[in-house]
Amino acid sequence: MIVDPVAMTGGELMGQVRDTFTALLGFLSLADSGDVGGSRRSAFVDEAVEQARRLGRLSRGDLLLVVARNRPELDERLRQVFTDVTGVEIIVDRRQPAHDGLPPDDRRRLDITEDLQRFGVGIGRPYFLVAPTT
Repeated sequence: MIVDPVAMTGGELMGQVRDTFTALLGFLSLADSGDVGGSRRSAFVDEAVEQARRLGRLSRGDLLLVVARNRPELDERLRQVFTDVTGVEIIVDRRQPAHDGLPPDDRRRLDITEDLQRFGVGIGRPYFLVAPTT
């Protein structure tokens, strides 16, 4: 199915981005499981790369992925599958937890803390995924 990101509303686009990213993480997980052989592993990696390309198209070349500090293997895998995708920046979460153990209080408009804890990675951009502040 060909999707035109320009014709979508912000909510529709967010849904497509999240679904595509979830699929990408699923294919990476399958590829990294010890239960698959070389050719199946390769097919899962190829599909993850295709999902990465789709994300690049959906985000219009402006995507920020924030990887949890405790997931260096995920950081490495994401960098591999996004190698040929332009406009994608992958960074490691540098925020420091507050002394009381609560998430840091900062000026970010999009809270990805739950995604970092649950999936090891969160989508921090593109700009159209963040609700404007008033």
